[in-house]
Order: sequence, then C-alpha cells, then structure tokens
Amino acid sequence: MLGPIMEFNRHQGGESPLQMPWEGSSTRPSRSRRICERTAYHCREEMEMTAQLEGLSERIASLESFRER
Repeated sequence: MLGPIMEFNRHQGGESPLQMPWEGSSTRPSRSRRICERTAYHCREEMEMTAQLEGLSERIASLESFRER
C-alpha cells in the first residue's frame, strides 16, 4: 500500500490535487514580490498620513483662532 495520499493521486491520473510547498506554483506570488507589494502598501499609507499631518498645523491654528472669538 502506498498510503492514502499516494493512492488518491494514482486514482486522479497522476495529477496532484494538492500543491506541496517544495513544488512551487505559478499562481502563488514569490516571496520577494509579496514583500515588495507589502512595502508599497505601507509606503502609500505613510504618504497619506504625512499629507494629513502636513495640513494639521493649519487646522489647529484655525480652530484656536475660532475658539478665541
């Protein structure tokens, strides 16, 4: 007996329905690509926060002047 997984694969015509980690896959992005995408996401997020912070001092000044009235 070859074991349940090997028996199953043999019945499927030899095509493995399960992707083993060492077999690689064309549908799964590479590690470097995932890191690059994650870095780009965090970079975009950081740029948005920086843009919000840049306008913050003007908003605080206008709120303080409004409070003084």
